[in-house]
Amino acid sequence: MTPSELLRQKLLKEKESAPKGVSEEDKFSVIAQSAAHLSGLAFGGERGGEAGAKAAGSIRDMLAQQQNQKRMQEDRQFERELTLSKLDQEDLDRKQKQDMLSRSMSREDQQLALQRKSLENQMGKEKFDQFIDLQKLQQEQDKLKKDTSPQMRLTKLGAEDKKRLDNVELGKQAINRMAEALSKGQNTFSLVGDNDFTLARTQWEEAFGRMQSGGAISEKEEKRFRQLMPTATDSREIQASKLRQLSQEMDSRLSKFGLKPQDLPNYYDPNFEGNVQKYTAGTISGMSKAAAANVRAKKDPSQMTKEELLMELGE
Repeated sequence: MTPSELLRQKLLKEKESAPKGVSEEDKFSVIAQSAAHLSGLAFGGERGGEAGAKAAGSIRDMLAQQQNQKRMQEDRQFERELTLSKLDQEDLDRKQKQDMLSRSMSREDQQLALQRKSLENQMGKEKFDQFIDLQKLQQEQDKLKKDTSPQMRLTKLGAEDKKRLDNVELGKQAINRMAEALSKGQNTFSLVGDNDFTLARTQWEEAFGRMQSGGAISEKEEKRFRQLMPTATDSREIQASKLRQLSQEMDSRLSKFGLKPQDLPNYYDPNFEGNVQKYTAGTISGMSKAAAANVRAKKDPSQMTKEELLMELGE
């Protein structure tokens, strides 16, 4: 049982055990009622007695109302006292907890002071002061690194900035996939269905569309971005150059968030440049140089004859 509950029980017992003597109000009530009744009988006969009885009843009602009001006041006073006692107890509990915490911190401070003094005696005051200064500097640097870490910057981004960053990351992933597809000998087009390059290009167009709708790309930038998409009529060197420029554009947009490519695992592809170099060198993963050259020598479908298109389709 809590101290507040114990106190409530104690107050209730004190109230119940208070002496039940006849109060002045009760005495007055008896006298007034009797006097009214007797006066009615003495001065008015039977009708006078009735009048006296009515007067006595009115007096009883008035006194009963006064007693009810008094009891209500006593109850309210009791509730106030109980509430104040609870607040006093809560205040006492809070102070006790604060005292315990202060004593605990005081012990820790004392231990730290003893450790500092022992270390100062071992190192000498000058070296000890230098050691403390270095510690403070290290703590400040650690705090600065924590406040400027990629994770902290990401948590501070608003909803709109997070959407823009997601679009940049989606676009970069598509560029990485296009470079990987070219390094494996795939074309920038597919006559039947999709290949890895065309799927990656679709992903890029989705990211590009989101950046447009979000107002992150101006009309001038839109035209330039579309011109940077590799096409079948571009040479290998031009296609590789376009992919590099697109990649740099995404990196530039990423830097506006205070981030570097290496800060986002799903953004950075360490094999991107290697894939582009493989493609421009004519070496395709899993193929000989001759086979790779044959793949690169394919015409743009728009420039093929009917017979060449049928051969391409294997018909």
